Amino acid sequence: MKTIKILFLLVLISSLSNVSFGQSWSSGSGKLYVNPVTTKVGIGNTAPNSALHVNGKAGVIPFRAQVNGSTRLLVNTNGGVTIGTNSSAPSRGLYVYGYCGIGTSYPSRKLSVSFNGSIPIRLKDSRTTGNRGPHIEFVDGSYNSAYIAAIFHYGTKDGPDHFRNKAIEIRPPAEGRVNFYNGNGVETSNVTMTITHSGYVGIGTHAPSSKLTVDGKILCEEIQVTASVFPDYVFEDDYNLKTLSEVEEYILLHKHLPEVPSEKEVIDNGLNLGEMDAVLLKKIEELTLYIIEQNKTIESLKSEVNELKK
Repeated sequence: MKTIKILFLLVLISSLSNVSFGQSWSSGSGKLYVNPVTTKVGIGNTAPNSALHVNGKAGVIPFRAQVNGSTRLLVNTNGGVTIGTNSSAPSRGLYVYGYCGIGTSYPSRKLSVSFNGSIPIRLKDSRTTGNRGPHIEFVDGSYNSAYIAAIFHYGTKDGPDHFRNKAIEIRPPAEGRVNFYNGNGVETSNVTMTITHSGYVGIGTHAPSSKLTVDGKILCEEIQVTASVFPDYVFEDDYNLKTLSEVEEYILLHKHLPEVPSEKEVIDNGLNLGEMDAVLLKKIEELTLYIIEQNKTIESLKSEVNELKK
């Protein structure tokens, strides 16, 4: 019995001599290295530079973590990482099965981001100087001041100067607008177009006062204006047509036609195309009635003249 114990101890010592801490151990084509001084473990290499350093061979999955036999973390041979499932990730990419939280341990969507910073999310290229190209920013702030901006940036600063070439900005619900910029987006004077939460659209202005407000010229092929009333009532028998003497008296007093806005009113308040078209048509119809009446008078006079010539 003593001989058996001695042989067992010799075998055990011989085995431990091959797996000594601080030394490499080889078993077939694989290697395991444990260093108690640096507390680093190397799998597939003898010089680990992290707490666990795995160097897999080509075609062999380097790392897999499972829960009850189901893969929950996988590093694929293509360099991609899969979380939550066994599916392959894109080459050198990331595939997440389930909800992903950044800054939060309770994500409620496929991607939930919680932050305490001025610009928590910035999608941009890798350039840091000169023309850095377009990027998108989610800018933190209070409920009334946070916004999303698409920016084309020149320069190197990440401070307020990077708004010099803001292109599009989505403001929060309290202000509720989408702004399109040209040049320095910080200044409202550089807003080329805005859409408010009330459904108002401003072109060339930051403060539209109607469904469409344009500060500048409009070029189009056709405009259709709807109307609920049109002045065909002028031709009704009970229409009260002013006499030409009454019209003359009004013109001498007010310096414009009845029911037509004055020059000052148009300059101060602008012109309603639909209403103005209706007013002008009404004046044309009234003028037609005056001409018809004058024509009757002329025909009557001609008849009297012809009678006198007989």
